[in-house]
Amino acid sequence: MDKLPPLQGIGTLASLKTALLPALGITESNGTYTQTAAGLIAHLNVTNGTNPHTLTCYGLTTNSDGSIKSLIIADSDDCRLPSYEASQGSTGSSGTYTPKLTQLYIKTESDGKLALYTDATHQTPFITGSTYYVSGITQINTPQVLQNMLAEYSNVSNEAQVWNGHSGVWEQQTATTEALPTESTGWDIHVNGSNIDSEHHGYYHTYATDGRAVLFDDHAVEANRQITINGTVSASHIEVAATGYEFKAGENAALAAGADMLIRQAATLHSDLALNLANLTLEAGASLSSSKTIEVTGTFMASLQAATTFSLKNAVTMPARVDADLDLSAAKQIILETSVSLNDHTLTLAERQTITLSSLDENLPFFTDISQLIIDGEQIAEGTDLGEYLVFVSPDNKEYTNISFIYQNNSIWAASIPEPTTATLSIIALAALTTRRKRYR
Repeated sequence: MDKLPPLQGIGTLASLKTALLPALGITESNGTYTQTAAGLIAHLNVTNGTNPHTLTCYGLTTNSDGSIKSLIIADSDDCRLPSYEASQGSTGSSGTYTPKLTQLYIKTESDGKLALYTDATHQTPFITGSTYYVSGITQINTPQVLQNMLAEYSNVSNEAQVWNGHSGVWEQQTATTEALPTESTGWDIHVNGSNIDSEHHGYYHTYATDGRAVLFDDHAVEANRQITINGTVSASHIEVAATGYEFKAGENAALAAGADMLIRQAATLHSDLALNLANLTLEAGASLSSSKTIEVTGTFMASLQAATTFSLKNAVTMPARVDADLDLSAAKQIILETSVSLNDHTLTLAERQTITLSSLDENLPFFTDISQLIIDGEQIAEGTDLGEYLVFVSPDNKEYTNISFIYQNNSIWAASIPEPTTATLSIIALAALTTRRKRYR
């Protein structure tokens, strides 16, 4: 990489900070630090008065007064130490090494020099037997492609962590300055932006970030898809796009409530942990199972992925499957583009809940294989007309007319209602009124 001209005037903590922040692409305003340019790093020039040396600087920490407390550095000499080679599983100088990040603390000595120590109490010099101090900052002219790669890698809002299968455990992790993440963390970021040449596309290791979107797909081989969860983990969005995934309950295991979940077509997930989800989308052919009740408080959707015109008839051989008790009583929306099999489990709904149907087919159920249907705490009997319990609408929110929705054969079906003759209209109206009065009395 090219280097920009050295930044001069390093003599105090204040001048060091003034030189270092722009070299790292950081701006400060009223004590708030913002990364305005991703991918920038700096070379820290140090010397003991006789032997000059260069360190790569990746970041800094500050004291309560805003002055620099320590620098996060990598020393290329570490990669040549036998102890470091052994720790990386390499025995020769031709191996590939992962940079070791180290925190160096700064103290202003009596002669005004900025000395480096390995401990916060400034007792252990950076190099044993000799005091090294900062002599200058060189800003590295980071190539644009690397800046773009880091920007995508660091985009917590839009880039999901991808399970790589090299750890059997999902738990909270803390990023450390002692070492960069390896595959053993269990997580990667897939960097493949359109502004990055394809030769640089690939998976890059990361530490787990609590609350980030996560993806479970073919990046992990099938043998490594059983995941033990320890403690409480959280994710904003959970996507499963391959078969054979399992969430196992480890020590004090819990999945924080409120995640969105998407199970892709033909993908499978079994969870031993309770799933209290904000939104749940199952594509046609997806399968979600749990040993506990699955609860949804936002939108439940059974989706026909990539269809231009949705029709339940297209999904007759590919229902979505939920092998668990499913509680949708608090769901704000229920949208069905394909049928859902409950695999002999309980379906719980709320009275007057709206179910949006993409289309109707009298030969296809919407929910099927229900062991018992509960609406507003009441177990619904076979043969019940659900028109008095639920509201069925089209995608444009128009209520279906001349359609009867029946709970029959452990399924919810649609059936056409023949147009009544004039003579029977008053009888039907009277019967409906009597039934409604009985129900809401």
